[in-house]
Amino acid sequence: SSVCKIVSPRSASFCVRLWFKYKHVNATKRGDGYEILHVTSDSTMSIFDWCREQLYLDEDVECIVEVRGNVTGVWPRADFELVNRISVGDFVDARDSTGKWYESFVREVTPDGVKVHFIGWSSRWDLTLPLDHSKGPNATKFLEPPQPLWTQTTNWRTRMDIGSTVEVREASSSIRKPKWLFGKIIAFGEDDSLSNPIHGGADLELFESDAPENAPNPPKKLPLLLLKRKDQVLLQVEEEKYNVSSSVLALASSEKAVIPPFRRWVNLYGEEICKPHTHRKRVPGVNSSENKAVKPSKNPAMLQYGHVNDASSGVIATSSNRGFVRGVPVAPGCVGLTNLGNTCYLNTILQCLIHCPILIRYFIRNEFLADLNKENPLGSQGRVAHAFAEFSADVWSNDYTTVSPKLLKHAIGLFAPQFFNSHQHDAQELCAVLLDG
Repeated sequence: SSVCKIVSPRSASFCVRLWFKYKHVNATKRGDGYEILHVTSDSTMSIFDWCREQLYLDEDVECIVEVRGNVTGVWPRADFELVNRISVGDFVDARDSTGKWYESFVREVTPDGVKVHFIGWSSRWDLTLPLDHSKGPNATKFLEPPQPLWTQTTNWRTRMDIGSTVEVREASSSIRKPKWLFGKIIAFGEDDSLSNPIHGGADLELFESDAPENAPNPPKKLPLLLLKRKDQVLLQVEEEKYNVSSSVLALASSEKAVIPPFRRWVNLYGEEICKPHTHRKRVPGVNSSENKAVKPSKNPAMLQYGHVNDASSGVIATSSNRGFVRGVPVAPGCVGLTNLGNTCYLNTILQCLIHCPILIRYFIRNEFLADLNKENPLGSQGRVAHAFAEFSADVWSNDYTTVSPKLLKHAIGLFAPQFFNSHQHDAQELCAVLLDG
């Protein structure tokens, strides 16, 4: 623990660095297998305890203590620092513009920065990070160089067991905007072997595989596998059960019979699976077994607000998400609502409704689906209820500090045309129409 205090980069006499060797992990193409150990000055853990807690290593850790003559001197192992040897195809930890760390894949390296793909997220949220800690005028405070794999994140997969819950992509969801469900692990495949056919799952993005520079044909594009590991798990996705006919389920030979998409094999280190609650957030007042009806967050990194479209500043806007501001609210559900003209009357009623616990749980859990009457000629055929459920999920996702009720207002306007404008209206009148819809 005394060594941990000495090597802290916060100390005034930062002349010592500690490197550790992460066995069985080859996350970068270049280097000698050692990575810098990042510790804080108030750390009281021993090196072994740190590696066991952060890296899940229950074995001896091989270390190098590096010393330089003074605080302005050159480090003897400077060439082995990650930013000086990072290359396309490496796997690293990268921090998005909201401060969250993700396992990432290096897609491009330039003298000015490195473009990373956040594993488990669409490529539309890829981000370019600096190679040093200097920040440009448009950079957010969280943008910083990538770090060695699993030094800021954890290899959660090694802690999975039979019965563990994970997130899995819905089989019918799109590549660009996937929907995430909860799945339960019911079996493991053979170690590091793609022996089980992967079918009936979601479509995944394809990335260029490694190939020799003088190869006669261009490299084949394949789904991404973290560290190219081939471990597989058999998942049971209860929410996909309704996509399988009852006759097929009745003919299942065992409780582990493969019945895609309800019960299917998935690559554990692929992009069809994620750590639980990566996309689907926990909802206050709902227990863990019911915490699964929340709409996935829009992205891992970008702010969503205004009319700016500048990825370098961490700000992006489209016609569908304009008015959303990414961030963690000061308290769950404590978000602002965008004014869509003279819509204070709408926002007033919505703030009241979204803080009625019984009502919100009814929509968050999707219990309203059983009560929809789409045949009622006086109703909205379920459009208003679905829009309110989507709106509630955004408010309680803990992903936004400001939410836009634009889609909900549109649904209300289709049901009650007198509200299909940006004029002032009576709040009580709107409340009655909304509850009727």
